[in-house]
Amino acid sequence: MPSSVGFHFWAFHKRDGRHVRFTGVGLRETIYHSADRKTLDLLAKTHDLLPQAIPLWSLEHQKTDATDSIKAWHYYGTKVQLNGEDYYARFVVREANNGEIYYDGELTSVEKVNGLTGAILTKTGALAVSADDHTITHWLNYGNTYRQDETAEPSVLFKALAKFGGAFRYGKPRGKTVEAITKSINKDLKARPMSSLRTKNGTEIKRWVIDTVNGRPAFLQDNGRNVWLNVEPLKAGESSGSAIYAIAAAYAYNNNKVFIGDPAGASEKGFYRRLENMISSALKYGTTDHIKPQRAQLDPYKYYKNKLGEDSKWLKQFKGDEVKLNWIDGNYEHNLAEMLRVAYNIASRDFPQLKNYVYDFTTNKFIDRTADSHAELNIKSIGDEFRLSLADKETSNSGGRATVARAILYNTALEEGYAGGLDNALRLIQRNGRDATGAKRPLHEIFYQTNSGLSAEDAG
Repeated sequence: MPSSVGFHFWAFHKRDGRHVRFTGVGLRETIYHSADRKTLDLLAKTHDLLPQAIPLWSLEHQKTDATDSIKAWHYYGTKVQLNGEDYYARFVVREANNGEIYYDGELTSVEKVNGLTGAILTKTGALAVSADDHTITHWLNYGNTYRQDETAEPSVLFKALAKFGGAFRYGKPRGKTVEAITKSINKDLKARPMSSLRTKNGTEIKRWVIDTVNGRPAFLQDNGRNVWLNVEPLKAGESSGSAIYAIAAAYAYNNNKVFIGDPAGASEKGFYRRLENMISSALKYGTTDHIKPQRAQLDPYKYYKNKLGEDSKWLKQFKGDEVKLNWIDGNYEHNLAEMLRVAYNIASRDFPQLKNYVYDFTTNKFIDRTADSHAELNIKSIGDEFRLSLADKETSNSGGRATVARAILYNTALEEGYAGGLDNALRLIQRNGRDATGAKRPLHEIFYQTNSGLSAEDAG
């Protein structure tokens, strides 16, 4: 480990992309205040362990005064061996208002694998420790959506691809008005302001109508804090649904608002389509602060049981934790992992052969890893096959090429990046991503809603 006097160095966390700064001053303070030998032994390994650790949770910092420079705290955990015994280690980094991230050694802790907590140093940043409601053992094995074998790798892989504009169908509009954003997203759509409404408590609701090319309108509404869509007049296959969603999300993001689900409720098809659009928007903007799930997404079985009735044949599709979204406001890493997990569970449930397919980042091809030839798959044909297969199932799911492509990428990540491992896949994405996401290439425009359009059944 480098000398602790007058130096600083960086570690890149491969799972969430954060660059963590280690400073000599911070390490000296930690060593000075620590009386626990295990913590000191852990500090010597931190620079190597932290990049491999699993994200546990993040917390917004509770500011004490106007000069407080801390924005947030991020927690990580990993298994480590100290003096021949197995421990879980928790690392904490603090994010400054300017975006720089520093390792906070004084909040480092170790605990035995059985969950017995070891020493923890809390001289500074004590507010961050208040979230530690469980042992590290619990978070790593039960309460954490970033379990290494399920969700950490997919998030990293998807975020790497999201750095290339060709992966998205729509860009990032700079305007703040609905009219300007609509023009930027799709010049064939026209947005017009409507007269505002007022609720019983006096809240003004601003409204716009978005005219589609077939004459069917969609309505965007804004109550000053939240934004939502009313797309009842639209019909699937006839309207620019993905563009309308992109308009609403961009308006929310550019104006520090939140794009929520329609307060009137979510249809069965809307349950699926909203999730796919939320994933694309989160990856595009690198945050989930501007979007929020429909209440149906948080407990779908309960929601649709009340809506459809307990005897409905359509109710079974919404049963189980695998389709239930666990959402934490302000926690992008957690929310992205959750959305990707649920989307993959749904796609692989409805089209099980997807689990046989992977993406080969060396050749930039989708392949069937169970076939001897490993011949390239026609992803559009697989998408069409997926859509047709849904007609024979008791599901309201829909989708096509992009839905299938995202599911296969997720499956590839579960296979640790397929041939060469995840690290090699990330290097290949960095080197070949622009070509792989280019026009007519296999990963072109994989982050957008399906071509089938958006209707009242689709939006939610």
